[in-house]
Amino acid sequence: MTFHILFSFLKKKPSRYIVGVCLLACLFDSCKRCENKRRNRGSNSHILHPTNPPNGIPNVGNTCFMNSSLQIIAALYPDAFAKDSHIKQFIGLINNNPKTTGALTEKEVRTFIASLKGNAAQLAQSGAQEDPEEFLSRLNDQIPFLKNFETRLQIIVKDGATCYAKIRPPSDNLVLQLGFGENPDASCSLQNLINLYADFSLENNPLDVDLSEYERVQDTKNAIDKLQPIQAGKAQNYLERTHITKLPDLLCVQLKRFAITLIKINKLSNKVLDTEQIHLPTKDANNNEIHVPFALHGFIVHIGTKVNAGHYIAYVKKQNQWFRADDTQITLVASHEAIHAAQDAYLLFYKQIKQ
Repeated sequence: MTFHILFSFLKKKPSRYIVGVCLLACLFDSCKRCENKRRNRGSNSHILHPTNPPNGIPNVGNTCFMNSSLQIIAALYPDAFAKDSHIKQFIGLINNNPKTTGALTEKEVRTFIASLKGNAAQLAQSGAQEDPEEFLSRLNDQIPFLKNFETRLQIIVKDGATCYAKIRPPSDNLVLQLGFGENPDASCSLQNLINLYADFSLENNPLDVDLSEYERVQDTKNAIDKLQPIQAGKAQNYLERTHITKLPDLLCVQLKRFAITLIKINKLSNKVLDTEQIHLPTKDANNNEIHVPFALHGFIVHIGTKVNAGHYIAYVKKQNQWFRADDTQITLVASHEAIHAAQDAYLLFYKQIKQ
């Protein structure tokens, strides 16, 4: 339309030819600049172009709990199943040579389920909605891949006006389980939940005490005011603190979103903030307390209000890109979208940041 108007302008009066040429040159230059801008916008959008996305996994009957778990394994533990050819092959199908359909076939999924053993096989073949944490744990019983972290429990009691402490033997843990504290409906920082886990808590349960196993300590957290004295070898309450003594390279965090009552299991929908990076307290070789950073690389979200219903979706970070894995649907999402979605996470998976 613009060129037609310009031609009519020149036809009416040839003396305007020079002016017309100048207008054409300006118009051509303007179009060229617009095209360059369009191309530049395209070159800047490479962040939104997926690089080696995972293949989706068909849901073959309430298997989203398994699908989300396998996406996490494929992204974070791809080399852990070298001794199991069936699982290794299936992880390879998820990670390698993206399919034209973007997803595996139902036959491939059913063949994989048939190859599973033990309790993991029972969960995958149940046809019911199951818990991804339980599936991962049962699969770990078959082939250990989750990384242990070590904790030691400190107990503080009061005898008369004196505090005594005992450190229990170390125990290995696969999952860091965090509760929401006394306010299960409020938003909270994940770091605050970790700090609560590693801080003193008052336990109001009777405890048999042999003071010969305890050492005298200074008053901690005003224990003298909180604790009741031991009577007849039994403490009516005590302070308890969890010390993390050994950290893994890969950490699984479980948020206790399902509260069990006498008649039902309630879903807790707390928003959990500041999930992108966390710090875990431990001690260095000189027994000094340090805080080790971990970065978020994957998580699983439960959609719904009931533990035995709803839907599970995984988010995984590959080559610095976040992917949303909803059964067969694999979607590239911006980093801020993934972190926002992590507010509703049930399981979170972290890699230790080496310093």
